[in-house]
Amino acid sequence: MKPTSKKFNTIKSSLWLFLFVIILPFHFLACEDLYIENVSPEAVKKMIDDGENIILLDVREPDEYCDADGEIPDGHIPGTINMPLESGVLGENYKDLDKQIPVVVICRSGNRSALASLFLWLKGFRDVKNMEGGMKAWSYIAELEFCSED
Repeated sequence: MKPTSKKFNTIKSSLWLFLFVIILPFHFLACEDLYIENVSPEAVKKMIDDGENIILLDVREPDEYCDADGEIPDGHIPGTINMPLESGVLGENYKDLDKQIPVVVICRSGNRSALASLFLWLKGFRDVKNMEGGMKAWSYIAELEFCSED
């Protein structure tokens, strides 16, 4: 006995959706050498102090990036570019970044920056680094900068 066509088509559609949305991207990722390096805040500070040509990309929201009165570790590393991940700014503006320059991605704790690093890698950036521990860890080793009141 054949399954009802509506129920069968729903199951069949669900299987295809699962295949194309879940399985297929991982297949393509496995075909390339996905490598996103996790770097310590100390290593990032050394890169900055040594004058390395890097892009410091902070993917936190503006209130986290600027607020001097908020919960630690609000504020930012001097010289960073703020392109928030959650509000979609990174998705709209990643093309403004130079793919030839290494990118160090920063967030509050390292979770959003890991997602943003993967996003950039999928968009063709091959030298992407995720700062472990985020600004929480950075705040223990160096000074923070805050946005001006202007």
